[in-house]
Amino acid sequence: MIRANLPLAGLFAAGLLLQASSPPATAAESYDNCTAFITSLPAVINKQGTWCLNKDLGTAISSGSAIDIQANNVTLDCNNFKIGGAGGGDDTRAFGINAVGRSNTTVRNCSVRGFFYGLNLDTDRTTLFQDVEVRQALLYAL
Repeated sequence: MIRANLPLAGLFAAGLLLQASSPPATAAESYDNCTAFITSLPAVINKQGTWCLNKDLGTAISSGSAIDIQANNVTLDCNNFKIGGAGGGDDTRAFGINAVGRSNTTVRNCSVRGFFYGLNLDTDRTTLFQDVEVRQALLYAL
């Protein structure tokens, strides 16, 4: 994040506009807990375990789900990488992450961008979100 100690009026008078930005994605400290990796989208998770990203992923789907969790006892750890759906365009009806009727689902360290629905997690009370960001969702973030 960029921080400035100048008065806001001074920034505008000088013609400068500083915007806060996220630092570039970096690799996870460790992938030791990962059961499997998601390497392309769309992806289906049909086995329990910890599923990880090790790079930014994008898709141009306009329907369906970028990541569809179809098993119980799943952790999706994006390791601070992005799941992008802007390629689906302004008419997309795609989900970023979808998990319906699942139990013990955790989604963490994810940035989900450019989908109609960022997250569709219609699960039981054992759902955990940790450090999840949704941007540019066309209708619903969650």
